[in-house]
Amino acid sequence: MELSLYRTPLFEKQLKALDKADKKGAQAAERAAEIIRQLAVDGWQCVAMMNKRTKRGELRVRKCLKYDLGSGYRLISLKRDSELFLLYVGTHDECDRWLNKKRGIKLQVEPDSFIFVAENGETPSDCLADTLVEEMVDEYEEQLSAKLSDPVLRQVFRGICER
Repeated sequence: MELSLYRTPLFEKQLKALDKADKKGAQAAERAAEIIRQLAVDGWQCVAMMNKRTKRGELRVRKCLKYDLGSGYRLISLKRDSELFLLYVGTHDECDRWLNKKRGIKLQVEPDSFIFVAENGETPSDCLADTLVEEMVDEYEEQLSAKLSDPVLRQVFRGICER
């Protein structure tokens, strides 16, 4: 059975924030990316994927699979038929709080609101989206800096600037 893998935009942000965090966070982000690649290729039933799951499983949310990223980090996913939804990634405590908030709730997930993950573990539009966002940010920064003159900045930050 082939597995369709999806992740949320929030998951993407969490993974990028983890990668930019300290050394352990960056290692956890790399392990998460490797797990995503392996899941995309081999599915959740392969022995390597089963060994990366947490030892105690997860009882708070039905059909939830939790993966141990090491150094106190976890990846939380939800299995539905031949689909796996990557929902949350973070420290053990953050994941624990997230799961406690979701306890007893039947999570409704629809592929339309998720980003499809290709077999190489990347989202098809990753590179294009990053480029477009960077271009938009640069253009926005230019527009802002054109509108902000020295007198306006001095007025806004008058408590900080000397007069």
